[in-house]
Amino acid sequence: MATRPQCDRDPTNAHHRVIGLVRRHPYSPQHVKKVWARALEPVNGEGDWSAAVSKAKAFVAQLTIPEKVNLTTGVDTDGHCVGNSGSVPRLSFAGFCRVGVRDTDYASLFPSGMNVAMTWDASLMLARGQAMGAEFRGKGVNVALGPMMNLARNAAAGRNWEGAGADPFLAGVHAAQNIVGMQSQCVIACAKHFALNEQEHYRGGGGGEAYSSNQGDRSFHEMQLWPFAESVRAGVGSVICAYNRVNQTSACENRHLLNTVLKEELDFQGFMLSDWAAVTSLYASVMNGADMNQPGFVAYGDSNDPNPATANNSYWGAQLGQAVMNGSIAESRFDDMVVRIMTSYYQMGQDKNYPAVNFDYNTENTVYEGQTVNEHVNVQGNHSVLISEIGAASTVLLKNQNSDLDYKWFNAKNIAPRYEFGYGLSYTTFTYSGLSLKAAFSSYSMNPDGSAANGARAAQRILEDMG
Repeated sequence: MATRPQCDRDPTNAHHRVIGLVRRHPYSPQHVKKVWARALEPVNGEGDWSAAVSKAKAFVAQLTIPEKVNLTTGVDTDGHCVGNSGSVPRLSFAGFCRVGVRDTDYASLFPSGMNVAMTWDASLMLARGQAMGAEFRGKGVNVALGPMMNLARNAAAGRNWEGAGADPFLAGVHAAQNIVGMQSQCVIACAKHFALNEQEHYRGGGGGEAYSSNQGDRSFHEMQLWPFAESVRAGVGSVICAYNRVNQTSACENRHLLNTVLKEELDFQGFMLSDWAAVTSLYASVMNGADMNQPGFVAYGDSNDPNPATANNSYWGAQLGQAVMNGSIAESRFDDMVVRIMTSYYQMGQDKNYPAVNFDYNTENTVYEGQTVNEHVNVQGNHSVLISEIGAASTVLLKNQNSDLDYKWFNAKNIAPRYEFGYGLSYTTFTYSGLSLKAAFSSYSMNPDGSAANGARAAQRILEDMG
């Protein structure tokens, strides 16, 4: 298990709190705060967030409008991370790094969300979150873009493996434990994708028209919203609004989702950031609850200005600053966006000796464009032990009779793979993963602990067989 950093967060107590509460339905009348129809639900510091809100308000009070734009509009993808915010040099604030579990070296390949969910073991979910959080922190990442908690409504969705599957209760436990674990390492976790992001096909983003997921309020509250509610109860620092539309309205412009449900009903205290290039407006997104536009540009292929406050290729950027200055967008709403962002920063203790980013997702090389960008910091620790434990606990072995399983069945039927990652369904491609794989032709009998029958670790034997 990862070593706890000095960030004043106790994962053990939080772990017990989440497990204890998850048994009760969070949407019975006595648990839902009264909702009023209004355009804005400002952060209020309820629960244990009050100190962080006070610090955030004091910081934001010192900022100019351009500096506030720098913190709400992304700086393209041409930075150390896949998502970068602007900085405030005069206050020694370097900005935020946001990235998923990829694009760096000397980091562990953890079992997927689906795998850890299949263990049905909350302690392993928590331990995985802590270990992942330790690696994110070790690389200097401020916001870890996960966990994913959509419910695999579509079997061919493309990213189901990232989440816990179709059961809302299990998805809620999985999400909460991952969040508590990651945030125990001072990393801001990110619950995604809010909401009803149930397939990759026609998802929109980058100028493409997005499909609409249509669902009634009761079934939404009882199913798809459940893991997000558990995430808020676990203290998640950020939530991503999805590419798709929900009941015909863009998720990142959906006032009912972002304000009424998330910020009012669930009393979410963190910030709402967009999926990458999911923002398609200024006023509608800002005034309906989006707090951060990532990565800042209008669409992929159209680079943004490196200074968000002057960026013209953004729905926010310079337009956002101008709208605040001319009164089209109330400065109180603008301030709340920045306060929410900084509240999560202070709540996780990132103002206390948090490491700087030491990698660059654009390259594996040490030097990029004349600057040293990769320090090649090894953050793996002893996480291979946990990875092996989760892998063994999540695996069920079946005897393959009559070529009924996996690739042998496809070969027997002369069916060619349809997907880039073989016979399965995955968003991962060989181009982006950098993996070099081939089939392991030897057969191994395995013990329940994940070891081969002859005592060698199964993974080691397979790697040896692959050469």
